Amino acid sequence: MMNMDKILWILTGGTFSCSDTKKGLTPAAGKAAAEKIRSAEDLNCDISCLMNIDSSDISPDDIENIARSVHNAYLNGYQGIVITHGTDTLAYTAAYLDFMLENIDIPVVITGSQRPYSDRTGDASANLQLAFEICSREFRGVFVAFGGKVFKGSTVYKAHSTAPEAFCGEAAAFVGKNGELFYTEKAVTVNGKYRYNTVTRSNIGIISISPFTTSADIARFRGYDGLVIAAYGLGGVPHRLHDDIKGLCDSGTDVMIVSQCREGGVSPDVYEVGESLKSTGAVFGGKMTVSGAAAYLAVSRA
Repeated sequence: MMNMDKILWILTGGTFSCSDTKKGLTPAAGKAAAEKIRSAEDLNCDISCLMNIDSSDISPDDIENIARSVHNAYLNGYQGIVITHGTDTLAYTAAYLDFMLENIDIPVVITGSQRPYSDRTGDASANLQLAFEICSREFRGVFVAFGGKVFKGSTVYKAHSTAPEAFCGEAAAFVGKNGELFYTEKAVTVNGKYRYNTVTRSNIGIISISPFTTSADIARFRGYDGLVIAAYGLGGVPHRLHDDIKGLCDSGTDVMIVSQCREGGVSPDVYEVGESLKSTGAVFGGKMTVSGAAAYLAVSRA
């Protein structure tokens, strides 16, 4: 097991840190509150209150700030990092960190909760303990720990707005009925030397195809660095939009096609409507999520 003396807990706000006010749940993270939680949970870690926001308000600059803090902590010898984060944009931050902290050989674990830590009947304590448990093992990479399961960072999506088992993705580990942590080879394997990448293309658009999508809807992304298109099923986009997508690609916008379906991904070779889309210059993202595709387009890996 890993030496727990060098674990950093980074707080960013979110439901985990919320207090109930007359205007609803509001993030209230602070060093004093974090230290009380550390004592109550018997955690051996350092604390960094990096930001205190509702995750709906998170920006690319905020995500870069989180990534930079993790990178600096890694350079300073920390052997594991836990990040508490709001659930609404957690999948975006997880995907960005997965690509930015390429092949990081320590566990970077993002967690949060559906109910505040102050609600002792909620899920916050269990999720936090799971995140720290991962940091005591030989995990390597960026993960999301939530609801008794652990997922690879860039594969995560929020599947339920209220349930404790809020997230799905590519499983790396899970907690068994007896409380034992079981994990796969993917949880402990890196494919090269660690490299810190940066976000160099922050102007990324996202559009979901529907019967009501028009040429004008596609054209408004002209000048963007990248566009993620959530297509039907295996990658279907109406023929009437193919020329518009080609025009975007020809103008220098990188276009990535992913599926609106939560599982299965895109496979353009099955239907003619997908096959003909290849000629536009768009690339197909396989089983990437929307958030994963956006992060892939934004992060430079030169």
